This record gives sequence, C-alpha cells and structure tokens, in this order.
Amino acid sequence: MDYPIQILVQSRKLDLGQYINSLKDKEVAQQNDLLRVQMMEYIEYLEHMVDAVNIMSKNFFVIVGYEPTSLKEGIFGSFFRALNPTRVIRQKQEEFVKNRQVLMQRVDQTASKFGSLGLKVNLLNTEQLIVLLYNSYNPDVAESIRLRDVSSIDVAI
Repeated sequence: MDYPIQILVQSRKLDLGQYINSLKDKEVAQQNDLLRVQMMEYIEYLEHMVDAVNIMSKNFFVIVGYEPTSLKEGIFGSFFRALNPTRVIRQKQEEFVKNRQVLMQRVDQTASKFGSLGLKVNLLNTEQLIVLLYNSYNPDVAESIRLRDVSSIDVAI
C-alpha cells in the first residue's frame, strides 16, 4: 500500500440493559417453573456482574486516507467559472465520482489485505459513520443519549 491508513481503537462500556430486559420478558412468559427460576438467577447474575465489573466492547476502525490533487486556478479561471456555473458543477461532480472510485479501490485493496490476515472487514454506511463520529467527539454523553433514526440520511452515489 502506498497510501496512509489510520487505525482507531474505540473502547466503550457495554450496555446490557436491553438484553436483560428481554430476558425479564421471557422470564415472565416462561411456563416451566424450573426454567423461570433459572432465568431469574441468570438475570440476577448478569445484573450483579454489570454492577461489579465494567464490561467493555472494543471496536477497531481502519481509516483509509485519500487527498485528491487539484490544480490551482488563477484569476481568469475564477472569472470563466462565474460565466458558466453549470459546467463547473458538472466538472465537480465528475471529479467527485473519479475521486470516489480511487478511494473505493484503496478501500477494496485494504480490505483484501486485512481479509488475507483472517480479519472480517465491514464498510461503514452513513448512519454508522455518523454514530462513530458523534460518539468519538462526545464520549461523556454517548452512553446516555441515543441518536434519532438517521437511516434515511444514507447517501448512495
């Protein structure tokens, strides 16, 4: 690889609240008394463990770097750009598509290298990227605040 990558390790306290609540619902619905008692003991065990020990999850993110080169334009370039803005928009879109293709080639190459090491690689979508950045910049409130549903924001180009 002849381009930079960055590895981000993110440690977060694991929230088992939803899992414990689902177990409590199953405990109430359980018909067998012996299984209900075992579920109750298991729930108590989990609650005690969560209180006593910080259970952490670790996520590893590989950030593939790409900085497109652009030519500097002079006074005449900005003058002609003002005369024909639709051409500039079309050129910007073409540049974006070309730059995205180069970046995706780098991502595929990096994923292939990590895959050859036996590591599973997932490309983040827009929602996952927003959550990652929000949690990275707001670690104090990341546990208590849930983001609204941002799945409708996903941008496909």
